[in-house]
Amino acid sequence: ASDPCSSTAAARPSVPIEWLAELVLAISDDLAGNGGLSALVMLALVLLNLVVFVHGARFLRPVAIVAMIGALDVILKPMMFARPHLLAWPLLALWTMLMLNARDRERARPPARGAVMLGWVNFHGSFVMGLAIAGAFGLEALIQSSDRSRVARQWGLFGLACLAAALLNPNGLEGLIHPFFIANLELLPLIDEWKPSSLELTPYFFGVLAVMLLAVWRFGVRLSLVRTALLLGLLGMALLQVRHQAVLAIVAAMVLPRAFAASRPDRRPAQTPSALGSGAWAALAFIVVAMLAIRLIAPVVPTENDANPRGLIAAVPAELRSQPVLNGYSMGGPLILAGIRPYVDGRADMYGDELVVDYKRIVDGDAGAL
Repeated sequence: ASDPCSSTAAARPSVPIEWLAELVLAISDDLAGNGGLSALVMLALVLLNLVVFVHGARFLRPVAIVAMIGALDVILKPMMFARPHLLAWPLLALWTMLMLNARDRERARPPARGAVMLGWVNFHGSFVMGLAIAGAFGLEALIQSSDRSRVARQWGLFGLACLAAALLNPNGLEGLIHPFFIANLELLPLIDEWKPSSLELTPYFFGVLAVMLLAVWRFGVRLSLVRTALLLGLLGMALLQVRHQAVLAIVAAMVLPRAFAASRPDRRPAQTPSALGSGAWAALAFIVVAMLAIRLIAPVVPTENDANPRGLIAAVPAELRSQPVLNGYSMGGPLILAGIRPYVDGRADMYGDELVVDYKRIVDGDAGAL
């Protein structure tokens, strides 16, 4: 009902739409500290790459799909943080695969599959992308089918099941529309991950994008009108805001393998994932377990910097720790963890446009605002 952590927004309602992912992160931290968090992030990345590989290996040779996964990870690298969005990446890949498989079978997924949305809506706000992707493939099915009444009925029921699942969150309708509220905040250009993409911020994204567009042109890859519109729409969002690069990269890695395979019918994959022997899968499982064990034993340890000034915060005298503080935006979280109520922190949607924009004026030297 209200925020328990800050000094400026204590009376404002807090909408923790990512509560389930935050709970998983907190449990991992409680169990094994940085090792638990590092292993959890590693597991999420392994699951993401595994979904992309299993799907892509149906259409491309292993070398090609591994190259595509490498390009995907290059784009994702700057966003690989122990945060809810990373835990949602495997869900995005899995969801896109389910929609693609439904189109291959020319039937909608059973409404029960909408239960995937139940977990996603409580994990991260990117669930709205899942709804949009399902809508795009439903539209494609409607356009291409000769029995449109059947398609409308099947995909309509599936869409209603997804919408119902998305409403099953602690905030109800507000939780469903909250991502749209965030997307319309005036303060977004002040936050790096919401800024427009540029060569200066993310040069590797543009490098991979150029190589992929060259490959699409070189091999004469063709997509349906709806899939082309879907990828172009995601590209536009990625150019407008850095954080959407991940969505574009993951969806493209799922959609493009079949299109590349169709452009080269003479080069089918050497074997499908189901044809791999039990020994290969056992070796893969061993490698994954070994990687997780290494991360538990030798975790990524956050360095002390402007965003995580542990030593600085620990040196604050006890008599000052309960006083109001005008803090750097990125260090709000560490202050909260140290029991100090910040002026502002990363939950910009809770603080709102007026406070955050005014805060930006203060730190930029506006004496009147201060």
